[in-house]
Amino acid sequence: MILYYTGTGNSRYAAELLGHRLNDTVRDCTPFIQGGTTPRFHSVTPWVFVCPTYAWQIPHIFADFLTRCHFSGSRQAYFVMTCGGEIHNAPETNRKLCTRLGLEYMGTAEIVMPENYIALFSTPNSAEEVNHILAAGADRCCHRKRLSGNGTETHGVWQVYDLYRQPDFLRHLRS
Repeated sequence: MILYYTGTGNSRYAAELLGHRLNDTVRDCTPFIQGGTTPRFHSVTPWVFVCPTYAWQIPHIFADFLTRCHFSGSRQAYFVMTCGGEIHNAPETNRKLCTRLGLEYMGTAEIVMPENYIALFSTPNSAEEVNHILAAGADRCCHRKRLSGNGTETHGVWQVYDLYRQPDFLRHLRS
């Protein structure tokens, strides 16, 4: 199951793309966060938490929400973080969060998306520039990023099929 939190839509885009490619359920956590509810989630597939990068970590509001949730079924968890440039040391923070959640940390992937933090950074200037960044982000999301896994910090290239490491999921990615 893919759970996502988004501020501007970049993470929703990545989550929905992954959900489509992996044929997995995608849930928006915003209604739960806004409602202050404590949901119970069950998944037979690994958990994938998709969110933006805020100050090189997942947003506190999303991390707090995840600590209130009850997770049953799969114990494996991956993070996919959208960002304007890099996620820095977020994998270590995510590993610690998994420990608090009682889940096995499997890794973190960064997906560069159009910059939208206008206080410090310049944003794309044209629809063409945005579409170029989105196309590259989709390509990286579904084909060419690497997870830093099991507590080790590595950055580079991985196949999203590594996300689930189970033959059943490979058939969804080869189409």
